[in-house]
Amino acid sequence: MHVAALNLGNTLGVFHGINNAIERGALAGSEIRAINIIQSDLLHLLVIRVCALCFTNQKERDDDASIDRLIDALRDKELCRELIAADVQWRAAVGPRASRCATVQQSIGTFRRRWSPLNSQPDVWKRLYHFRSKRLGHVTVAPKPAQEARLNELWSTARMALSAARQARLVFCREDCDYLRMSAQAETVGRSLIVAIEPRAFEKYKSMTIAGGSRKW
Repeated sequence: MHVAALNLGNTLGVFHGINNAIERGALAGSEIRAINIIQSDLLHLLVIRVCALCFTNQKERDDDASIDRLIDALRDKELCRELIAADVQWRAAVGPRASRCATVQQSIGTFRRRWSPLNSQPDVWKRLYHFRSKRLGHVTVAPKPAQEARLNELWSTARMALSAARQARLVFCREDCDYLRMSAQAETVGRSLIVAIEPRAFEKYKSMTIAGGSRKW
């Protein structure tokens, strides 16, 4: 699950970093076409990764560790007692520094609360899965309006999933991985890509303008 959350956070961050940078309108011509292709592929990856992180098809694999599987595992009271007992031992060994991290018992409660809104939006998931299915490498007709995924739903669902994944990591590994912060850092990567392209695009624009007078791209 950790790698899946990292991948989702990076994809989300890079996508928004690129998107925010190109909104300034600094690119055009072949450069913007290439960026649009990259953004389209990142969008496809994003919806695939959101669905994979949150839910597991029980019929496919027994070793999947998506968030819904981890939530189901916490229904086992014996497992919860073992996790809490291990946390108590760890805190006794670490000493006062351990107080910086929430207890496993607290994290279990927070994990369930973070998961609840994700698991209580069946209509949103239906649209996201429909969008996912139409992007898995085959050509299909356009989705019906009622089935079309809304991008704002994808953004909010991805962020809620990363928040829940952080709590899952605290529960099962006692590691605080702030995937949302990592995603925000990945935005810098997306912006850097556009910044690197912009000077070349500007030089191309100047050369075309000089060669063709007032001709635009």
